Amino acid sequence: MAFPRKKPVILIRWVWAQNVVFEFELIKSLLPRFEYVTMDTEFPGLVFQSPSVRERNQPLARYKVLKLNVDALKLIQLGLILCDADGNLPHLGTNCRYVWEFNFSDFDVSSNLHDPSAISMLKEKGIDFERNKREGISSLLFGQLMFSSGLVGNRRMHWVNFHSSYDFGFLVKILTHARLPDDLSNFVGLVTALFGTSEFDEKYIRGSREMRRDFSEMQRANI
Repeated sequence: MAFPRKKPVILIRWVWAQNVVFEFELIKSLLPRFEYVTMDTEFPGLVFQSPSVRERNQPLARYKVLKLNVDALKLIQLGLILCDADGNLPHLGTNCRYVWEFNFSDFDVSSNLHDPSAISMLKEKGIDFERNKREGISSLLFGQLMFSSGLVGNRRMHWVNFHSSYDFGFLVKILTHARLPDDLSNFVGLVTALFGTSEFDEKYIRGSREMRRDFSEMQRANI
């Protein structure tokens, strides 16, 4: 009788300031094979909301709110998954499979803007804000290492995410060391330049293509 294959154990590689250079070098060594990336960000909630349902359905209004939030807030964590074309995670020569969790030092819950309910939820999930401040990675260093790793500006990479507008927004902010562009088309251009044209969002199955579609609709409507 054939027995089902045992699923491999998936372990999180926790990344802090002390090991961030090593982990990015490890990721860089994996990229020739593992060219599919999934990410997820944790940030301190949303402090700006669309004032009406009608505006939430308008691309320009949605981007305006996204920009207000991303410009005002600081990233707390970023999860990163690499896999190959067959969906296999890196095993690093072990019997396990690995994913990454990057912890940032920029956010200070006592002084930075945040949604209290979001902070409570993140605490329940196990985020230690004091440890992040002491041992976390500065977003400036993270951006530099991400550029040198080959994750961005690499047309061979494929980004597969879920509801990823804010994820890309925070990464664009970190990688450019600047506020997001005022214009939606310039933001889409930066996403394309940094992450290529192969992005897919599992919520929409169109990723940044949804933003491009929105912009095309605006152009046709002369908005």
